Amino acid sequence: MHCADYSDLLAAHIDGSLTAGELESAEAHLATCPRCTQRLAEARAFRSAFRRPARRTPEDVRQRVLAALDAEGEAERPRIGPWPWWLTWRLAVASAALALLALAGMLLTRSAHSPDMLAQVASEFAAQRRHVRLEMLTDQPGVLRHHYQQTGLPLSGETVMDLKPLGFQLVGGSIATLGNTPSAMTLYQGSGGLILCYRFMAGEVRLPDGGEDIDGDIFYTLGGVTICIYRDGDMYCLMATSMSRAELMKVLAGYV
Repeated sequence: MHCADYSDLLAAHIDGSLTAGELESAEAHLATCPRCTQRLAEARAFRSAFRRPARRTPEDVRQRVLAALDAEGEAERPRIGPWPWWLTWRLAVASAALALLALAGMLLTRSAHSPDMLAQVASEFAAQRRHVRLEMLTDQPGVLRHHYQQTGLPLSGETVMDLKPLGFQLVGGSIATLGNTPSAMTLYQGSGGLILCYRFMAGEVRLPDGGEDIDGDIFYTLGGVTICIYRDGDMYCLMATSMSRAELMKVLAGYV
């Protein structure tokens, strides 16, 4: 097994989805290749870092917030109506503070899970390279667009790109769940390899940190897979490929 062969199996190796034969070959290669061993360790560390449980608001912080609000209400205040105004104010502020704490917890949880999107995409790309697994196989963009429309997927605009002028033939597509977000997953094949494209509504996914911004496109590299995310109207387009960033940028420049 060569390093390029192992690159195709890296994401599946991390997922534990290699066959017995693939695992045996991968382990034999790793025993003699420090470079791929380091790549495996880095990829595992990346996934482990973003699968840590989301932080919760410490209990002592909650108690200090509530204690401070209680202290505010100790001073005498004029009364308005049957309730002391300071008590009404304290309850309102307490509710708002607890709501903000809950929102912070939600954002932390969402942020902690968002980077898993990259690992999911890299794993799916590796799986498609081994064996194409799609709901619909077609080389006609209009047919696949109609299929996506029939599923009721909440997307607008151009859900399927025509990359044939750039040397990439449409293979087909599926409805996929990216994290918790429904998306149109479309596969293209060309001389440069495969391009796996996800389209989903903007604002439904928090983009992972750590990407490189190149002319407004955000690039990541995970397990030998180049991933690019860019805004297209009210949708995001996420593309995964084994091509380099420079090669993918040429494709994107040609499409625009």
